[in-house]
Order: sequence, then C-alpha cells, then structure tokens
Amino acid sequence: MKKQKLVSLHLNKLFCLGLIFILTSCSSLEKKQPSEFSPQGFSATLYYTENGKSYKLKSEIYMLKPTAVRVDLRTQLDLPLASILLTEEKLEYLLYRDKKYFVGKPGPGALDGIVPLDVSAADLVSAMSERPLKDKKCFQVKGVVTRCLEVLGSTSGFNISWEKRNPDRPWLGRATKINIDLIKRGINLRFYLTDWQKNLSNLERFSSLQIPEDFNK
Repeated sequence: MKKQKLVSLHLNKLFCLGLIFILTSCSSLEKKQPSEFSPQGFSATLYYTENGKSYKLKSEIYMLKPTAVRVDLRTQLDLPLASILLTEEKLEYLLYRDKKYFVGKPGPGALDGIVPLDVSAADLVSAMSERPLKDKKCFQVKGVVTRCLEVLGSTSGFNISWEKRNPDRPWLGRATKINIDLIKRGINLRFYLTDWQKNLSNLERFSSLQIPEDFNK
C-alpha cells in the first residue's frame, strides 16, 4: 500500500513538472513571437501632379519605426536631391543642391519646398505596410485593404488606394502602386514600387542624417 502511494506521489510530481515545463515553453514562445512592425525599405518611382504640372523622381522609403520614416529622393539622372527624416515630433531634411539643412516640427506644407508629401510619418508607414489608416473609412476585398477615404470631421485631407497587385516574388500579391490624393490641395502622388527590402539592416545609418560641413543650417 505504501509502495502504491509512493508511486502515485512520484507520478504526480512528474505531471506537475511536465505541466510547468509546458507552460514555461508556451510563455517563451509568446515572447519570441515577432511584433507586427518590422523595419523595411522600398524603392519607388514617384510621380506627383500639382497645378497641372507633373514631376518624376526616384525614391527610397525606409520604415524605421511605426512613427518614423526616412525618404531619400533623387533626380532621374540619379543625382541626390534630398534626404528626409520624419517622425511625429520632428522633421529634418537635407537639400543637396542648395547645401542646406533644416530641422523643425512636421506640419501641413512643411515639405512643399521638396515634394508635397503632406502626410504624417505614421500614415506613410501604414500606407507602405498596406494597413487601414486611422480616422478613415477603409474598404477591403477578400481581407486585403484596397482604399481608405476621408471621413467627415477628419483633418488629414487625403484619400489613399493600393493597386497593381503583383503575384510574383518578392511581392506575392502586394500592391506595387500606392496612390495618395491630397484632395484639399488638388495634389496627386503615385508611388510605383520597384524593390522591397523585407529586413532592413544597419538602422543606425538610416536613423540619422549626416550633415556635410559646408551645409548651411
């Protein structure tokens, strides 16, 4: 009888240890699961229309954080035009032709001297990530967001749509055209994506602007 009780106690201990191990393993797995956001980079040809005139630029868009993005702009001859670092609290940019550096707060029209990219860092990250934007009425087809429209009372002032979904790698059904209409200003911006870096490395280099000594601040 005593032997039977000892065996039962031993089995109970083994069961408890096994249960603790399973719970610990599950907890560890949960902690290791990646977050929804991951730093990524996109190359794109940017067309924008303003006051009946159209412009074409090359761009590199780096999503650094959910509320931080960097945009490098070049001319069609591959000459550097500008580097922009945008967060919710701060705007920095370099103008290579004019040899100027600017730092200040983001806001409507803050980038008009370069390109009328009148959207916040968070909205641009959501646009590049194909996620529904806050304070907009968004539509989906088969679980994929296709457009987000301005709603009454919103102050963002733009509509957005995702088009030209490419089934080939690396896109695998992602949109390769992002269309942004600044409806209150009559400006249209179209990003035609040409390359995608899914795992952006060397974040330190992208997260700050290197200001040349001969630039005016």
